[in-house]
Amino acid sequence: LQAADPYLPGGGAIRKVTLGQLASHTSGLHRVPRQYEPWHRGQYSLPDFIRYLNAWKADDGHTPGKQDIYSNTGFVLLPLALQRRFDLPYAKLLEQRLLAPLGMTSTAMPVPRPNARGQIAPALRQRAVRGYAVDGHPVGQPGNEQGVFNWAGTGQMYSSARDMAVFLAANLGALPNNRPLQDAMALAQQGVFTVNPRFTQALGWQVVRNDDLTI
Repeated sequence: LQAADPYLPGGGAIRKVTLGQLASHTSGLHRVPRQYEPWHRGQYSLPDFIRYLNAWKADDGHTPGKQDIYSNTGFVLLPLALQRRFDLPYAKLLEQRLLAPLGMTSTAMPVPRPNARGQIAPALRQRAVRGYAVDGHPVGQPGNEQGVFNWAGTGQMYSSARDMAVFLAANLGALPNNRPLQDAMALAQQGVFTVNPRFTQALGWQVVRNDDLTI
């Protein structure tokens, strides 16, 4: 993870993890241990996360590139490494490389404020729907993103049904006006780690084969 320097100067096991392994859930990273989760503060800071990464040790069941372990931790680290590599905040990197080329104008990743709540543009906040719990009661306010990760690149995203349809069409190869982006999306769907004869892990995608159907 040279792209994450100087966040990971310790030279420990985490330095052997590659970006491809993070994207394919084969990094060996698993759930962050409780001692690195300051939930009692209501916020999880970047220094907390870096301390965990530098202390992380691989073992027989968590060896980079050797097993499939679905890892939210890996997908928290991936944006951090990408924004270090391209010297651009992750939200702007998404806008530049994906959202703008596809015309996804109703999609945004709010940047966390000091209280760990995302800041969404007023125009999008007015259109945001409210979430509801299983008992039918509303949760929070429309457009009020909440989370425990208190640094840029780790928040939830807002999107519209139209934008999600555009993203789906692009991944299905139905938007031929952007060849480089289409090629990148096709590459992301190619298997890189075989879990079993029916299940292959790709870059963020899980490819499942059932008889003559591929999902």
